[in-house]
Amino acid sequence: MIYILLVTILLSFDTPDFSRNTYNAPSKYLKFSNPLKAMILSLIKVYQGTVSRVQGDVCNFIPSCSHYGYEAIEKKDVVLGMLMASDRIQRCHGFAMLYVNRYYSVAVDSIRGIKAFDPVKP
Repeated sequence: MIYILLVTILLSFDTPDFSRNTYNAPSKYLKFSNPLKAMILSLIKVYQGTVSRVQGDVCNFIPSCSHYGYEAIEKKDVVLGMLMASDRIQRCHGFAMLYVNRYYSVAVDSIRGIKAFDPVKP
């Protein structure tokens, strides 16, 4: 069990791929140098393409929770991004709109209507 935890922690950090001499390339080219990050991002994309399309517009936030999780994992490392995504999923409930003026700002989308705006902070 400890071995699995250590391997997961080691795989969660982004490492540049020196074999292709891309160590000074922008981070968008190094997205798939971490296999755990690539697997989680691809699972989120599969969710967005299948389950999310069937469910429709159920998220109270802009960007939606799956897009927030994808962006958080992409911008931050895997561990911090997963913690941010799980925090966001726990905050996405029917009473989230009650906290719009206190914690969130309002965003109006032409398709989705009025939603709470909570972006990933850099």
